[in-house]
Amino acid sequence: MAREGANISFVYLPEEEDDAQRTKEMVEKAGRKVNLIPSDVTTSDNCRAIVQNHMKVFGKLNVLVNNSAMQEMCDDLKDINLDTVEKTYRTNVLSMFAMTKFALPYMKRGSSIINASSVAAYLGNPQLVDYSSTKGAIATFTRSLAQQQAPKGIRVNAVAPGIIWTPLQPATKGNAAENMDSHGVESASLQRPGMPVEVAAAYVFLASPLGSYFTGEVIHGTGGLEMQG
Repeated sequence: MAREGANISFVYLPEEEDDAQRTKEMVEKAGRKVNLIPSDVTTSDNCRAIVQNHMKVFGKLNVLVNNSAMQEMCDDLKDINLDTVEKTYRTNVLSMFAMTKFALPYMKRGSSIINASSVAAYLGNPQLVDYSSTKGAIATFTRSLAQQQAPKGIRVNAVAPGIIWTPLQPATKGNAAENMDSHGVESASLQRPGMPVEVAAAYVFLASPLGSYFTGEVIHGTGGLEMQG
């Protein structure tokens, strides 16, 4: 986004300060302004404050990317922790409702909302039943909101990545980042995990004028792990 000319606010958990500073350096290297907001999107008050913070710094809001997520594996639903299920929904789904609710009053015709779904919404995952169901909810949220906001000229889309080489993968399965063999990449047509930059291009496209005729769509970046007809 920064390389295409966007000034950016991004939200991160306070314990991720080192990563946030590295990201800030990359945005500034691209010649754009960046606003760091250490917060937690699981409460509506925080979401309201995040939007207000952004508006105070930049004065306008053209693109909203809802990208917060968590997942914890569980082999059998009878063993699932319902507090974890609630936290997963609050992080993955309710945060999108709150962030979008507070952002919409500032978004004008031509603005774009982009939500992070997942291949798990379409294939399911027996060890991530709660996570998969949140990602399915996000796809439906995207389509419904797109219909609602279309008369206002605001586009709403989603990106559904497959297995992407991020810290989430080894953190979830408890193995080394160097070994992705156990993460299901052998099922993808391209036989490898994706890199974040390969998915980032979809977000840039949906945010840009080039994506002006796209709304209610889900772009699948899965390396052929899942193919929509």
